[in-house]
Amino acid sequence: MEFLTKKNELTDFLGKLSGVAEKRHTLPVLSHCLIEAGDGKIRGTATDLDIIVRCSCPADVTVPGSYLIPTKKFLDVVKVLPTDTVKVSLLENGYVQVLSGKSRFKIAGLPPKEFPDLPEKEEGESFSVNGFDLKVMFERVFSFASSEESRSDIAGVFLENTGDDTLRLVATDGHRLAYVEQKVPSLPKRLENGVIVPRKGVTELSRLLDELSGEVTVTVSESFIAGGTEEYEVTARLVGGEFPAYREVIPSSPSRKVSMDRERFADALRRVSVISTDRLKSVILEVNPQETQIQSMSQDVGEAVDYVDSTLEGEEFRIGFNSRYLLDVTNSCGGESVVMEVTDELSPVLFRSGERDDFLAVVMPIRTTA
Repeated sequence: MEFLTKKNELTDFLGKLSGVAEKRHTLPVLSHCLIEAGDGKIRGTATDLDIIVRCSCPADVTVPGSYLIPTKKFLDVVKVLPTDTVKVSLLENGYVQVLSGKSRFKIAGLPPKEFPDLPEKEEGESFSVNGFDLKVMFERVFSFASSEESRSDIAGVFLENTGDDTLRLVATDGHRLAYVEQKVPSLPKRLENGVIVPRKGVTELSRLLDELSGEVTVTVSESFIAGGTEEYEVTARLVGGEFPAYREVIPSSPSRKVSMDRERFADALRRVSVISTDRLKSVILEVNPQETQIQSMSQDVGEAVDYVDSTLEGEEFRIGFNSRYLLDVTNSCGGESVVMEVTDELSPVLFRSGERDDFLAVVMPIRTTA
């Protein structure tokens, strides 16, 4: 195997593969990517057995062939090369030689037969969606997903066809929940029951969507979700099991509604939470018809208080929250104002944008002392 290519193109190529190639794994081969050279390009494949990334890069191939190369180390080498032209050769001793200018590197690799067998592509149903829009939808709910691997049913994002050509993305960690939705024509029936995309799958799909412009084809099969083009494709294994019945926790008839400027509320939360030293970064909101007082107290550090102009429908109240959860809401809801709908001080609280109807969040309050 031998080929010539450009440093910037090879860097981009390996960057796409590096996100899924495991650096620490019980199977060392998964830290490698399969490089195949031929037909005027190199093709790369990396996997952690749940996510598969395939991509290609233009190259002047002088000797076709394939080999397994440690992805992260290969990328580190390419990044520091002194010139834009890179020559990669497979040596007889099993090392991969990388030449650029007067620099020479040799990287130990593995024969292609060591690479795990990848699952055959399943037949699925496809739909087209604007890549940028889908990426933004993932971003708006991703922080609400659980990071606990033991809770695989919520350690990801739930994609659902709610009917009437509406794609809804839902995420929860058991303490808060958010969904975002958008009209997407011709959604597959398979999404009517929904599918769960794991966190790492969401990350790699978002990386893909960041690279592509315009319409992107997404295919959903029984076990996988895939998107991309012939030059760059991501396939993620879906999470088995059922997503929680999230509609049951959405408050149906809150008795109090508070509206305030979204950015001013977020700024006040950031200021006040600086003083908090507890694990929850807790803040207390005291709401009256004219304003919302935001307070944080620590016996060891002190106290912080800030105020945001707001309007209130219903009785005055006092309620506590994890400030990080509220900041995630303000970052994701969009619009100029945020609306908080409260039933009582211990029941789930509903959050919406004052101007947009494509986002909803539910956050559990925390107990406060009088």
